[in-house]
Amino acid sequence: MIANTLKILQGSLTLSLTIGFLLGAMGAPSLLADEIKLKSGETFSNVKILKQTETTLRVRFSSGKKRTLKLVDVESQVVKPTTADQFAIKAKALGRKDKAGMIALAKWGLENDARPEARKLLSKLLKKNKKDAEIRTLLGHEQGEDGKWRYGKALKKYQTNLKGEQLKAQGWVKIKGEWVTPFIARRLKAKLVEHEGRWIKRETLKKLEAGKIFVEGTWYEKTDRAQLDEGMRREDGKWLAISELNASHRVEGNPWELEMDHYFVSGRISHKNLTRVAKHLEASWQPLMDLFGDGPLAADRGSKINVFIAKSQDEAASICNDKNPDKRQDVYNERTGGVAFADGGAITYWHSLAYAVRWSQHAAAQDYLNRVFGYARLKSPAYEMVGAYFESFVNGKYRPDGDVGTRIGEWKKASLKSALYDFDILVAPASVTAGEDAWAKLGFAMHYLVEKHPEITKAWLRSWAHGNAEVRDLLAQINEKMKDEADRDLQRFAKGFSKNWKAPRF
Repeated sequence: MIANTLKILQGSLTLSLTIGFLLGAMGAPSLLADEIKLKSGETFSNVKILKQTETTLRVRFSSGKKRTLKLVDVESQVVKPTTADQFAIKAKALGRKDKAGMIALAKWGLENDARPEARKLLSKLLKKNKKDAEIRTLLGHEQGEDGKWRYGKALKKYQTNLKGEQLKAQGWVKIKGEWVTPFIARRLKAKLVEHEGRWIKRETLKKLEAGKIFVEGTWYEKTDRAQLDEGMRREDGKWLAISELNASHRVEGNPWELEMDHYFVSGRISHKNLTRVAKHLEASWQPLMDLFGDGPLAADRGSKINVFIAKSQDEAASICNDKNPDKRQDVYNERTGGVAFADGGAITYWHSLAYAVRWSQHAAAQDYLNRVFGYARLKSPAYEMVGAYFESFVNGKYRPDGDVGTRIGEWKKASLKSALYDFDILVAPASVTAGEDAWAKLGFAMHYLVEKHPEITKAWLRSWAHGNAEVRDLLAQINEKMKDEADRDLQRFAKGFSKNWKAPRF
């Protein structure tokens, strides 16, 4: 061990003296750096020896950090010049007016652990070349939208203010010096508290902490768990089996009412089927939130999205026309199956589980827009696109059912513009198939945008939702990024999607 240590020291000393003499003769700094490998396998490159004793090495890394190494832990040590030494040699060889050479050397220094030397050289150059964008960029300066160059604290302040303006345009709110989504802001102002990923009232939290159980809109004691698990529900003070209660909840005026985390779902259908629809709605909530970053308070029944599942198309049409006398819902219920009302609420009817899930999600997504952003752009392509997109969600993922998935691959000439603009729900399509194709193309166009261009699409959707953008702005951004390849990319995407598509199971 001692012999090996002495050999390392002796070799290091000899090499240090040799290189030190050579660098000294060239006028470069005399301090040298070691490439040191420890017996543990750890390796350090480009480190400067500050002090060497019989048992230790005191070194400094290029980052500026210092460390003392024990010689007994050193496996090998190779002495060579630091990048700072090499930088000094290269700099001395340049002419005083060689601007291009100095910039090239500075770039080399920035990339090779000689940042202090490179920045010092660039700062000298900047004094004589104040308008040089390349020098400023290398120094970390950034030019703002106002044309001014900034760095350091001034740049950070400018970026913070600019980000604030962008967030404000997207509806964000500044609370206690921090920007938060309007979704969070409304919860904080309503004095809600976060509990296991949900925002709830303080009194609700107290009940949960006391062990109470909330099921479908009713609070139960923790001792009621066994009966709930056995398919029992308490009504009018009595415990009855769900199978017995189904008959009474098929009567007009007494539908099943299920209160979920974000939806209040009701209907005169079986408890089992209504529950299945409600669970699919809940699964599509998070993807909806991911797109818009906002949502209704959803802390109590009054702020949750109401979804009604009618027993038949006739019942749904009757309710729709009572709510909206302009008969627009006649068109909806002739060719489609879900309606969102501007005053809050969504409705569809039971034809099958897949049908009810599809159209309740379609209408609920549009009702979400009405509730959160306070408008009803019923003829906006983007408004229809959101509904058509969420129509095809199964268990929280985009998975169109029926033969729509197969037909997507046949859209050889599909384009984003045609998908977004050649669609008007007020004009009844030539056939039911044509209508389904129109909806599917609209929803798939959004699926493509979300999958291939998530940052652009999400930012645009949030801006659009606050009335600050139109569909043409989204198309312009996509075309600019794709260099007019967006349509061909959409067609390739559709072909690949169709090839791998499998009918979803509800």
